[in-house]
Amino acid sequence: MKLQKKWRFALGYFLVVSDPLVKADAIVVLDGDPMDERLLHSVQLWRSGYAPKVILSAKLAEWQTYEDYPSWRHARKLKMFPEDTLLVATHNADSTREEAQYFLRFVRQQGFKKVSSQFHPDEWWKHRADSRTFFYEFSKIIWYALAE
Repeated sequence: MKLQKKWRFALGYFLVVSDPLVKADAIVVLDGDPMDERLLHSVQLWRSGYAPKVILSAKLAEWQTYEDYPSWRHARKLKMFPEDTLLVATHNADSTREEAQYFLRFVRQQGFKKVSSQFHPDEWWKHRADSRTFFYEFSKIIWYALAE
């Protein structure tokens, strides 16, 4: 195995934190999903009975509403969920950490006790095609460790 691949594997195991998927009050779909992969995965989890609600995270400008959010429009247009299943947590976060803080407030306001999310497919960081994402995610961890 090449040294570069060994480093990616070693750092990948450090980067990925994964708990077993369990039933929850809601499935969380984080923002930053231009191809709707997270949204589509949430449909699979919802249909499998992991949670009765799905919460989309949406970074919106002050003049926008959740109806401007592409994932919400796709979910509604394609009737992926019943109307009362889909919630939208709007925010103005600039990082995953800030987004998580907004989400925490939102789920507490909604009265949810347990939420579940699966951000990336298992071992996504092992694939060469995902190297750019891997190094981007890892650089953010270093930034947070040093700057915040």
